[in-house]
Amino acid sequence: MSGTIILIDGVAGCGKTTVLCGMPEPRAILDTDVDGSRWLREHFSVYEAQRDMQAARRTLMQWADNPKIASLAVDVWAYFWQQVAMQVLDAGGNTFRAWGPAKMSIRKLYDPLMRAKKAGKHICLTAHTKEDLKQGEDKSVEKLGLKADSEAMLNDILDVHLRMEWNIKADSRWFTTVKCRPQRDWKPLLPRRIDIPRESSHTMYPQILAMIGEAPPSVANGDSQQEDLAAQASMKEAAQAAGGR
Repeated sequence: MSGTIILIDGVAGCGKTTVLCGMPEPRAILDTDVDGSRWLREHFSVYEAQRDMQAARRTLMQWADNPKIASLAVDVWAYFWQQVAMQVLDAGGNTFRAWGPAKMSIRKLYDPLMRAKKAGKHICLTAHTKEDLKQGEDKSVEKLGLKADSEAMLNDILDVHLRMEWNIKADSRWFTTVKCRPQRDWKPLLPRRIDIPRESSHTMYPQILAMIGEAPPSVANGDSQQEDLAAQASMKEAAQAAGGR
């Protein structure tokens, strides 16, 4: 039986971490947010705070191979992508050369997620939302809506992407379905909007699982080493082409 990989994004404080408390037990959580899941750590069998990417990968790999763990979560996953982006900005020089190794490093974190999925575990990642902006040639800025504050290539391994919306004045919450695969008979497995009853965020995860049923094995390539070799070859060819001009 294949597991699921779910991304939940939303504004800070909307209740994303509370949703994680409804994942199947025993559950483990990797906390990267200083204001995040440590307040709810008693709801997880295993809790670890980690902000180093290599150490995080080792931890997630151990959890993926541990038959006693049914679910694993990362709160917030977007921290690692922000860390990579900052390294690129600080590097200076050739942006193309900087982004290549950066993407390789973040993809290495996909390996334990894919491994856990193949082992039948439930994986849930969280991210914050931010405005998707487009700057025109006249320096004007166009708002394109909200997007998750994480890498776009993460979408390739996701089974479900939910956005947790929060009307603060009315204190009402709901999920907007950004992505859900697969579809049965060409019909979406999840409705566009899923209302969250007040004070019931912790009950929503099993409800979502019941709606989508078992997710099929992912067609995404989880072999980061193979992808890295391909990326390095492309970078080498690009560098040779640039030098020949």
